[in-house]
Amino acid sequence: MKNLKLEKTDLIVLWTKNCKNTRDVNSFLIQGSEESPYYLLEVNDKVSLYISANNTNKGDNGYSYKIGVIFEKFVEYINFDIDKSEFDSLVNLFIEQKEKSMNEMVKDIIFKGENILKTMINDIE
Repeated sequence: MKNLKLEKTDLIVLWTKNCKNTRDVNSFLIQGSEESPYYLLEVNDKVSLYISANNTNKGDNGYSYKIGVIFEKFVEYINFDIDKSEFDSLVNLFIEQKEKSMNEMVKDIIFKGENILKTMINDIE
């Protein structure tokens, strides 16, 4: 059923590239809990990437770390184990880019709002 030959490094590269290139703040989703976080990066309607940490009481500090692909928001296609340092690096990039996207969205909202307000004030005069 799986026709693509993917490796963990392919998904890490995709995650990195798409985090840096995605501007839609709604594409960055954080789910799960503080104990078992799940970071979802929606690349488009059909493909999402995720990283997760699951408390297993074994493995790397009692956690299992994964990176994976989901199709159409619910079909898990493939996943790979990653180590804690890879997970932490990918989370930091995700958070940094989500905040950057949020800041850009706020700037755009303010710019548009100021223009509307300016037009409204000019119409009063």
